[in-house]
Amino acid sequence: MAIRSTQPSIPPGLRPKAPGWLVDDMLDCYVQWRRAARAERDAYEDWATATAPRAERGLRFAAYVEAVDQEESAACSYARAVRAVELRLVRSALAAA
Repeated sequence: MAIRSTQPSIPPGLRPKAPGWLVDDMLDCYVQWRRAARAERDAYEDWATATAPRAERGLRFAAYVEAVDQEESAACSYARAVRAVELRLVRSALAAA
């Protein structure tokens, strides 16, 4: 089944482009964010399923909180990279108009 776009077709020569390095940076940030999200999930599982003594569970919770902070930081970096690509595309489109 073919998927139809609701946006008008733009000829390839007129499509705005972001520099390759900017897209590469965005993709790197995405990969880092996904890795951090996986680490967060793993830390949560480690804490939630712990049957260790109370002190060790506290350490596991602290590790989980740290993983949450790391995931949030990675998500913010990815969001900034996406905004940078969007901004470049808008500027490129405006310059072409």
